[in-house]
Amino acid sequence: MDYQTIANSPAMWAVSSLIVLMVCFQAALFIYKAKKTAKSLSITDEQIKVAVRTAAISSIGPSLGVAIAMLSLMVSLGAAFAWMRLSVIGAVPFELFAASSAAKAAGTEIGSESFNIHAYVNVVWTCTLGALGWLVIVMCFAHKFDTMRNTLVRGREEMLPALSIGAMIGAISYFSAPQMLKDVPNFSAFAVSGITVLVLSMVADKSGKAWLHDWAFGFAIFAGMASTLVR
Repeated sequence: MDYQTIANSPAMWAVSSLIVLMVCFQAALFIYKAKKTAKSLSITDEQIKVAVRTAAISSIGPSLGVAIAMLSLMVSLGAAFAWMRLSVIGAVPFELFAASSAAKAAGTEIGSESFNIHAYVNVVWTCTLGALGWLVIVMCFAHKFDTMRNTLVRGREEMLPALSIGAMIGAISYFSAPQMLKDVPNFSAFAVSGITVLVLSMVADKSGKAWLHDWAFGFAIFAGMASTLVR
């Protein structure tokens, strides 16, 4: 049996749709819980609207990248599986790496004539099981994160913002540095994006146009992408 028959079958679409619906339910539940918690912390409706608007705008650029990558996965692995995987995780590099590794382990490559049903099943299992690691860690240890954080700052609550920001900068730098140093277009994208955010933030502060803060990250992403096209 050709693997495309299974990849594009009604059964695969049904199972994938069920999983995506679960993701949508979780997202709706998180939003509800966040709004409820915000009220208990005396966060105003206007502040909530700004946060939601900023998050929505900031997600446009990364979402376009995921959508483009999904097209490549759709061609080789079927639309249903690609849609489901990138809806659940959205980590394009992981999905591509996992799928490629699984295909190689099966003695073939994605898109080649030798890619058969056995390789396809191997890819499906590898991508699915490979994503369980961080989900299990969060499920088992998320309730301990606050305790760990307070232990690190030794009770000095004023250090918590610095710790959180430092951890975020460290994580972003760890994943960004190897990509930034690969070639000139990559470095250009990072540099232009960073400068764009700084300039727009300065303009927003001086002009009082708060909406620029909301759009700064989105503009920076597109500016960085555009800079890679310049030769």
